[in-house]
Amino acid sequence: MSTARRIACFLAVPAAVIVVFFIGWIWAINSSRAHILVRNQSGTTLSNLTISGSCEQRHVDTVSDHSEWQTVTPYRKGGQIQFSFLSGAKRYSSSPEIYTNHSGSCGITLTVLSNMNIESEVRY
Repeated sequence: MSTARRIACFLAVPAAVIVVFFIGWIWAINSSRAHILVRNQSGTTLSNLTISGSCEQRHVDTVSDHSEWQTVTPYRKGGQIQFSFLSGAKRYSSSPEIYTNHSGSCGITLTVLSNMNIESEVRY
């Protein structure tokens, strides 16, 4: 192998790595992700908490009283996110007014109140 060919290969490998990195970075920026924060203000421990629907399902075993759980999940445009959990051997399920009719990244806050109602907020 000639010296010129070795130099070309030596420069081509880092250039290819940089190109792949930037393609991945641009793809990650354009993919739709929901940053979800669940606040438990119910006064009881929530168990088997599941977030599903138009997003990849996320699950946590327990969220104790007056604590928070954070997760990030990709979602599909044009659907609704569902939320369910157990508390005191009773199942609660809700589809808060959270529709994924946009693309990009968003922040979703779900708060379980003392009457087990779910309050939701979305930030784009």
